[in-house]
Amino acid sequence: MPRAPLLLALLLVLTLPTPAAPPDFSKADALISAAIDRGDCPGAALLVGRSTGIVHEKAFGHRALEPAREPMTPGTIFDIASLTKPVATATAVLILIDRNFIDPAAPAAKYLPEFTGHSKETITVEHLLLHRAGLIPDNPLKDYADGPAKAWERICALPLKSKPGEKFAYSDVGFIVLGKLVERVDPKKRTLDRFCADEIFTPLGMTDTSYLPPAEKHARTAPTEKRDGAFIRGQVHDPRAHLMGGVAGHAGAFSTARDLARYCHTMLHKGAIAPDFAPPAPNAPRLFSEKTWLLAATPNPLPDGTGVRSYGFDVKTGYSQPLGDRFTPLKSFGHTGFTGTSLWISPADDAYVILLTNSVHPNGRGKVLALRRAVSTAVAEALLGPAPNAGPAGRIDQSDRERSVEIRAGFAAPSGEAGRAAVPAVLPGLDVLKADHFKALAGRKIALVTNHTGRDVDGNRTVDLLKAAPDVTLVTLLSPEHGLYGQLDEKVGHGVDERTGLKVWSVYGDTRTPTDAMLANVDTVVFDIQDVGTRFYTYPATMANCMRACAARKLKMVVLDRPNPIAPLPVDGPVADAKYHGFTAVGPLPLVHGMTVGELARLFNAEYGISCDLTVVECKNWDRSMWWDATNLTWVNPSPNMRNPTQATIYPAVGMIEFSNVSVGRGTDQPFELFGAPWADPRKLAAALNARNLPGLRFVPIEFTPTSSKFKGESCKGCYVLVTDRTAIQPARTGITIAAELERLFADGYKIDNVARLLQNDRAMTALVAGQDPAALPAAWADDLAKFKAVREKYLIYK
Repeated sequence: MPRAPLLLALLLVLTLPTPAAPPDFSKADALISAAIDRGDCPGAALLVGRSTGIVHEKAFGHRALEPAREPMTPGTIFDIASLTKPVATATAVLILIDRNFIDPAAPAAKYLPEFTGHSKETITVEHLLLHRAGLIPDNPLKDYADGPAKAWERICALPLKSKPGEKFAYSDVGFIVLGKLVERVDPKKRTLDRFCADEIFTPLGMTDTSYLPPAEKHARTAPTEKRDGAFIRGQVHDPRAHLMGGVAGHAGAFSTARDLARYCHTMLHKGAIAPDFAPPAPNAPRLFSEKTWLLAATPNPLPDGTGVRSYGFDVKTGYSQPLGDRFTPLKSFGHTGFTGTSLWISPADDAYVILLTNSVHPNGRGKVLALRRAVSTAVAEALLGPAPNAGPAGRIDQSDRERSVEIRAGFAAPSGEAGRAAVPAVLPGLDVLKADHFKALAGRKIALVTNHTGRDVDGNRTVDLLKAAPDVTLVTLLSPEHGLYGQLDEKVGHGVDERTGLKVWSVYGDTRTPTDAMLANVDTVVFDIQDVGTRFYTYPATMANCMRACAARKLKMVVLDRPNPIAPLPVDGPVADAKYHGFTAVGPLPLVHGMTVGELARLFNAEYGISCDLTVVECKNWDRSMWWDATNLTWVNPSPNMRNPTQATIYPAVGMIEFSNVSVGRGTDQPFELFGAPWADPRKLAAALNARNLPGLRFVPIEFTPTSSKFKGESCKGCYVLVTDRTAIQPARTGITIAAELERLFADGYKIDNVARLLQNDRAMTALVAGQDPAALPAAWADDLAKFKAVREKYLIYK
C-alpha cells in the first residue's frame, strides 16, 4: 500500500505589512468544511501557532462516520502515520546524536553489525535520515508475517536498489532501521516507544501522544479503515507496523493537534522546551542543542539540487519578495502522513500549521492533497496577507511515491515587533495593566497571589513583570492550592521562587488566610489566577480570604481579571446552603456562577460584607458569550487535572460526584472526561445515561485504570463523556443524573451520600436520595437561583 510523505512546499515568501486586526482564518475553515461536504475526509482538526502561542484551533465534521457518527473534537487522537518519522524516530536519533551516542557520518553497521551485505555496510546514519540509503521503499508484507524478529532478519538481507548517497528514494524500510538503531544505541536499552515517551513526549507535555494508545483512549481516537471486518481504532493503520506489534520507526505513533503543537513550538524555539506554549526561559531545558536542531531545519540537497531533505524532514527552500535586485533565501520543514495528517514549520516566519484528518475513513477513498495546499495558502494569507508574484523558485523535489502537491509553508512576516500578527483580541487584566505601564500599582509594595496561570499573552509571568516594573516593589508571593507552579495535588508548603529568589508563602497549607508575617512590609495585595467558573474550584476562596486579610489591615486589594472559560454555560445548579460555606463554596453561589474572578470579587466585597479597598483591572475585548477558544488565549492548565477547556466544561457535572466512591479520571490522561468504578457495568451505565437524553452529551462505555488517586491500579468500568453540543449542556442536571443512575443501577456498590459534599444543597440532596426524577430536580432550586441571578446582575462587568 503506498503511503506517507508526499512532501511538498512551494515557498512564496514575501515582506508585507502585518494586518492590524487579528488573523482571519475563515477562508481556511471554509475550505475544510467544503472538503468534508465533498466527502474528501470525514472531519479535520486545524491548528495554527507561532512562538508565542496558538493563534487558531478548530475541529470540523466527524471523526467517525461508521458504524455510528461521532463529532470531531480538538482533542481527537489521530494515527499520525508517517509523522512518526520526524516526531518520534528522527527526533530520537537527534537526541542520541546530541548526546554523542551516534555519529551521523558513521556506518549504520557500526551500531547494527547484522545490517551488512549487499554493500549495506556503506550506508551511514545520515543516508537513512535523508532517504538516500538506496533501500527499497517497502519490502513485501510477507516478510513481516512471522513476527518482528524475523522481519528484522529479512530487512538485513535486503539488496540495495541504488548506491548509498546517490539518489533520493523515500523509504519506510530506512526508518524501520533507524527505529532499531535507537533501541540498540540507547544506553538504557529501552524499546523505541519507551524511549520516545521518556525523552520526547513526556518532557514536551505531549500527554496524548504514544505508540499503542491505551484502551481508555480508543473512544477518543479517530478510526481509519477496516481490518478483518472491523474498523481500525486505537491500532496502527500501517500494515507493516501492525505486524511488528504496533511499534516501528516509520509509523505507529498517535497524537492530537495540541500535542503536535507542543512539538512544533519546541522546534520554533530551536529545541528549547517551554510549558504551555510560553516563550522559553533563558535556562529552559532543551530537547537537544541548537546545533543539533539545525540538522532538522537545514536543507541538505543532492549535488544536482534535488531531494532536498533534512534529518527526518522534507525541507523546502524558496526566496522572499525582491529587495532591489536581491532575493533572500528562506526555508521551512515538515512532513505528511498517509492517514491524512500533516505538519509544517517555518522558523523564518515564526509559524506552523497542523492539519489532521483521517481521510482513509471509512473506505480509503478520501483525498486531502489539494486541501493541504489550499489550507496552507489560506493560513499564510491570514497571517501575512495575499501573496504577490513569486521570485525565482528553488528546486522542488517531486519524487515522492504519492502525487506531489505544493504547500505555501514559508509564511513570510516582517521582522521585529511589527511582525507579530498573533496578538490576541482578548487581553486579560494583566495585559491591560502592562499596557498602562503598571500605573495602578505605582509606588505600591506588593504581595502577589498567583500561580503558573499568571502570565501575559506572550507567556511572561506576572511575577517577573511586576518584579521588573518601574516604581513597583514586589515584596513577596502567595501561592494557592497546587502551589506556585501548579504541580502539586496535596498540601502546599512555603518555598522560594527559583527565578526571582522571592519568598513564596503558601495559603493552602497550615493556613488558608494570609498572616501578618506574610503581609509584612506590604500595602497592596494583587491577585492574578485563572479560574474555571465552577463553585467548588478553590481559587476564588483564596481570593476572598485575601480580601478579608486586606480589609482587616487596611491594605489595597487589586484583582487582575481573566476570562471565565465556561461563561456561555447557563448559570445553573442549586445554591450552596450556609452549612457548606467555606473553601469549596464562597457563600451562596450556584454550581455554575457564570462570573469572572473580578466580578466575583465585586460581589464578595459588597454582599459578604468584606468591604476592602478593591480595584478590578478589567479584561479588554471579552464578553461572556465567548468560549475559551474564541479568546485566542493560550490554555494553561489551571490545576494538574484540568487539562483542556473541554474538561473545564464538563467539570461542574462530573466533579460534583467526585467525593462519592467513583473515580472521575484522576490518575489518567483524561480527568473529568470519564468516570467509573471497579463495581460498575460500563455498557449498562452508558445505555441508561444515553436513554436520559442529557442535552449536549453522549456516553461511551469505557474501562480505565488510574495510576494515582481513587482506585489506583484497579480496573474501573464506566463512561467516557462525549460532548456533542457544548452550548446545550445542563451541568447540574447532568451531575445529579449520573449520581442517580449509579445509585439505581449499582445500589450495592455505589455510596451516594458523599455527593452532598459538592452538591452542597440539602433539599436537592434529599430529593436525589429519595429517587426523584433528576430531570425534575432543577425546579426545586429555581427560586434560589433566580434570587442569585438578580444579585449577580449588579456586579457584572462584561456583556
